Amino acid sequence: AAIHAHIEADQIEKALKLFHDMNQRKIPADSKTYCSLILACIKSDRIDTAKRLAEDIRQKAFAENVLIDQALIDLYVHCGNTLEAKALF
Repeated sequence: AAIHAHIEADQIEKALKLFHDMNQRKIPADSKTYCSLILACIKSDRIDTAKRLAEDIRQKAFAENVLIDQALIDLYVHCGNTLEAKALF
């Protein structure tokens, strides 16, 4: 909830720091958190960070999840990688 509050307040750096702190403490993030962070990173032009989050998602092997897929499609389209985006359909 705190990460989402930071994102809503356009405090992306604080949201990313909190996410990092959660990871350090081995507190798992849910799919909604990943989606919110990826979309916020795209919006704030932090594409490299969004790509790292996408890689983290792949490593965690989230089950098919519409929210995750939509966030990844947005990322891939933003980066001009339409083949990756289409692969998620």
